[in-house]
Amino acid sequence: LARHLAGDAPPPVAVKAFWDYMIDQFLSGPVHYDQIPPDAPLDWVLDVRCCDCQLGAALLVGLCRARGIPARLVSGYFLYRRSPTLHYWAEIWLDGQGWASFDFMSWDLSKGGQDPAWRDHFFARIDARMITQCLPLAFTGAIGITIPPVWRILQTTQGDGVEIDMIDQDGLSVYRDHVAVA
Repeated sequence: LARHLAGDAPPPVAVKAFWDYMIDQFLSGPVHYDQIPPDAPLDWVLDVRCCDCQLGAALLVGLCRARGIPARLVSGYFLYRRSPTLHYWAEIWLDGQGWASFDFMSWDLSKGGQDPAWRDHFFARIDARMITQCLPLAFTGAIGITIPPVWRILQTTQGDGVEIDMIDQDGLSVYRDHVAVA
């Protein structure tokens, strides 16, 4: 797919081709991870043409790596008072520039790529305050703690922020937290 989209174009041109393909051909929104085969999540994305920020960024990383362009998945938190939530984007190595951030929040802001003023707003840039982890070197998750696959994480808007609730297979809360931006 990467070769089909970008041919032998130099990395900056290839990355723009991948970006345009994803902005134009995919829907961005919530994804039900229980419907995604764990052994081929990006095949599922390509089949249904829908992704959330994590899967969209992972697909962009995969397309870049298929062309030999260094790329990685990065995450952080939205700084919105009403919905502080975990967020993912891609970082891609561009010669002469270093690691550049590519965030598909542009899809949402541009009404699915239709508003040219916002379409490329987060193409090769991001608010650095969002960056909290860069796999595999920096990870703020629960290292060494295995979360059973039957558990689910539910996130809901609550008052001044969001409530994150980890529930077990019986629907009982195992851990609950409230996150708000002050």
